[in-house]
Amino acid sequence: MENPRQDILDLLVELVGIPSVSCTPAEAQAGRFIHSRLGELSYFRDNPGNLQLLPVPGDPFGREVVMAFVEAVPTVKGTVILTGHYDVVGTDDFGSLEELAFSPLEYTSALKERGLDGDAGKDLKSGDYL
Repeated sequence: MENPRQDILDLLVELVGIPSVSCTPAEAQAGRFIHSRLGELSYFRDNPGNLQLLPVPGDPFGREVVMAFVEAVPTVKGTVILTGHYDVVGTDDFGSLEELAFSPLEYTSALKERGLDGDAGKDLKSGDYL
């Protein structure tokens, strides 16, 4: 990583670009993306059994759960479990900018053109929000 901050931003933009709205077939794309990206890491190339994409039984949308296990070296007694979700509840709140809901850079540009009041406007102008 030559520029870790930019790499992280690029990954975030790519992840946010997945229209993973809850209870739609597109929701399954997010899990597949995360699984694929983790699979590119050398640890999981060396330990492929520690990365799995597990189907949710009977799910009408074909959703899957990502399971990734990283073993500490040297071995330790404790285990840390991280869990989360990556679905989107909807994009109606974006109003007239809904078409940009999965395009964060374009959405930010549109907000700058419109302008925001108060603290939100200050944050937007600062560029220091990611």
